[in-house]
Amino acid sequence: MKNFITSFCLVLMCLIAFSMEANADKLGKWFNPKYLKVYIPASHPRTDMMKRAFAEWSRKTNNKFVFNHITSPNPAQIEVYFVDVVPNADREIGLTRYRQTSSGKMTKAAIYIADKTADGRSLRHNEVYTVMLHEIGHAMGITEHSKDPMSIMYPYENDVQEILKSDLQTLGNIYGWD
Repeated sequence: MKNFITSFCLVLMCLIAFSMEANADKLGKWFNPKYLKVYIPASHPRTDMMKRAFAEWSRKTNNKFVFNHITSPNPAQIEVYFVDVVPNADREIGLTRYRQTSSGKMTKAAIYIADKTADGRSLRHNEVYTVMLHEIGHAMGITEHSKDPMSIMYPYENDVQEILKSDLQTLGNIYGWD
């Protein structure tokens, strides 16, 4: 019961705020996903975990997405922010915001990863890693949540989620991959 309540209360990743320059009906996608510049603050204790999460998406997409880590946020296409709690959020522990052009090409994404829930509970490492994978999925262009509780794109964190074939198929539909 405690796990159910915890999962329910986390309601992480349920709402995604999008900053768009374009029509809402266009799917966001990167112009060149094989070379995305990512900035992750070097001095944070979760930096290596975030890099592993990006590497896992690269591996799962057979390097159709390649994330190049850079040391400055200025030229980055994806920026990661580690925060105590997600700003202006009730229950989320991860959030992705992005911009895109009128043609639907993504130009910038910001990922926020919280260390604690809104009520102050510190998050376990596996919870944070799951949130990282989920938010990277959004930054890659997956805007919809999955209905499959096993999917990393399911809106509520649980201990069994992973990047599923269906998540990769969603990316394939967005980018026109076979």
